[in-house]
Amino acid sequence: MMIQKSSPADFPSSFLQSFEGNNTSVPIWLMRQAGRYLPEYRALKKKYSFLKMLKTPEIAAEITCQPLQRFPLDAAILFQDILTLPLAMGFKIDFVSGTGPVVRNPLRDGDAIKKMHKFDDLSHVTKTIQLIRNQIPKTPLVGFAGSPFTTLVYLIEGGPTKNFSRVFRWMVESPKSFHQVSDLLAHETIRYLNLQKDAGIHVFQLFDTWGGVVSPQLYSEFVLPYVQKIFKAVKLPSIYFLKNSAPFLSRIKQCGADFLSLCHSVDIGSDAILRKIKLGVQGNLWNVALFSDEKTLGHEIDTLLQKAKRYPRYIFNLSHGLLPDTPLERVAFLVNRVHAFPWNK
Repeated sequence: MMIQKSSPADFPSSFLQSFEGNNTSVPIWLMRQAGRYLPEYRALKKKYSFLKMLKTPEIAAEITCQPLQRFPLDAAILFQDILTLPLAMGFKIDFVSGTGPVVRNPLRDGDAIKKMHKFDDLSHVTKTIQLIRNQIPKTPLVGFAGSPFTTLVYLIEGGPTKNFSRVFRWMVESPKSFHQVSDLLAHETIRYLNLQKDAGIHVFQLFDTWGGVVSPQLYSEFVLPYVQKIFKAVKLPSIYFLKNSAPFLSRIKQCGADFLSLCHSVDIGSDAILRKIKLGVQGNLWNVALFSDEKTLGHEIDTLLQKAKRYPRYIFNLSHGLLPDTPLERVAFLVNRVHAFPWNK
């Protein structure tokens, strides 16, 4: 698709060029590149709560820019959380160290939907984006949101879960109300992403961390329609990330995004379905590979890049987010190795 920039700035970027397939080097950014593996981030976390960091534009902008000060990454990703949106929709959410997000007023039945409202003040996100654009004006900025289904997992279960029982029961026992709440979240997600667009993001990624826990049939019924609705409505270059994506490739090719960001369940070199898909490919080095020695890591990177040459549009990323104890020297090695790869397809 043609790049629709959200500012008048005109600068060369392999990341933005990759959406048209005319980049001459491989662009790289990393999921969770702003955060927990960086000592400068951990220093801030000792001073401020996670919620304080999310809601303070100066801090959120600083965290977004931190990895760019260490590594020559080709894009920054906004420091927020997929639960930033429901926080502004009336949900009371605590971020508990060692546990994760805990929703104090979870959705428990169809009547609970009536307590949800459209998001109100998200001006701190707008200001954060504006600060980032001022600090790194020549670096593309990726905005994001959670998919309606992934967001609902937290809002219904009340926090992290292993069996998703409350979500699954609601889907099969009251599908009509599940669709209602999914539609409401899709509508608000569109508003939220357009707010980010107006503030200055260049690209957005929709995270569907839990969309792959359902059957392919339920995915087509309860997940995909709302993903499609979002990508159709938000007019920016776009990426869709689905964890456990291998069983769903024949379905997610219909998502409406420009790029598919794939986890390590997919072999991008040999998957027959993926090779027929016309969308761009992002990924998908296993994040655990960054604990390997440099010789092994270098081989993994080069092998993946050779496989990626078959795709007209490609962005290097990981299978999921950087792990908290990822060695910084391996991240530096990764970025430099990707940039050195000859991309003359």
